[in-house]
Amino acid sequence: MLVIAALREDEGKYTEAIKVYENLRNLYPDSAEAKSAVVREAAVRMIVLNDHGYNRARAQDTVDFMKMALLCCRPDDVAVIQGHLDAAQRLLEDEAYRGACFYDSATRTKRSAINAYEQFLRDYPQSEHADEIKSRIEALKGLQQ
Repeated sequence: MLVIAALREDEGKYTEAIKVYENLRNLYPDSAEAKSAVVREAAVRMIVLNDHGYNRARAQDTVDFMKMALLCCRPDDVAVIQGHLDAAQRLLEDEAYRGACFYDSATRTKRSAINAYEQFLRDYPQSEHADEIKSRIEALKGLQQ
């Protein structure tokens, strides 16, 4: 099954490769091949995510997969999976930031911008954009008065 999945990858049929890796993991969960499939599936999922990063549901599914993969991968593979998880989470955060900024355009109300920024801070309190957003919220609240 690992060979079949690798052939699908070589053909650029990434979603088919993911299905084969999933089947392998489900049919033989305790096998060495299943441990290899987790890491290889993670890499393929990142390829698909990078090709379709605008798809929030796919990004969230990838994040969820990576969290599961961390629980069942080999210790030597933790750093690789964690790297994929971090990248997928950054993609979600960046998309949420762009969405919040959208509400701060001239065509939107100040209240909707404040709400969008506050939701972003609730979801991503440790974001690199947090200080910038806090300042913008204060500025918008000052403009409301």
